[in-house]
Amino acid sequence: MLSIRLSLSSTFIKDASTSLVQHIKLHPSYLHATHIGIYHPIKNEPILLDLLQDQSKHFYLPKVVENSMIYVPFNQQTTLETSSLNIKEPESFIDQSHRLDLVIIPALAMDKQGNRLGFGKGFFDRFLTLHPTLFVIAVIYPFQLVEAIPVEDHDKQVNAVLMSD
Repeated sequence: MLSIRLSLSSTFIKDASTSLVQHIKLHPSYLHATHIGIYHPIKNEPILLDLLQDQSKHFYLPKVVENSMIYVPFNQQTTLETSSLNIKEPESFIDQSHRLDLVIIPALAMDKQGNRLGFGKGFFDRFLTLHPTLFVIAVIYPFQLVEAIPVEDHDKQVNAVLMSD
């Protein structure tokens, strides 16, 4: 899946990302949320940064701290640094995870049961274990939807999967 995603054209990513942002904006969980965790894209993940234009919402980015993850306030003026995992993260360590109403996360693959395949480090799974009532949307391209994902005991399902057109 990663090699397919890495081969995507910038035009495909831009068009698919625009489609996903529109789907997100229409989703009931987004409409009712005020504090939303998003992500900074890597390795051709869908780009959701256009959501920041929605002034009625507060956005947060994940930051890895030791072996766990927190969400830190994020807007277009936030200073970002590149982490040891080569992911853009806010410089700040102000943990606002408790404020989140919704988290939108990427995936390498998803199945129809809401099982997610990530990069295998478990940061999202550990975070979701600590926040079991949080509504979680995974965003993918259509080719990333598969019949079944291998599941381990620590894996957490998402509440919804949104795909680009």
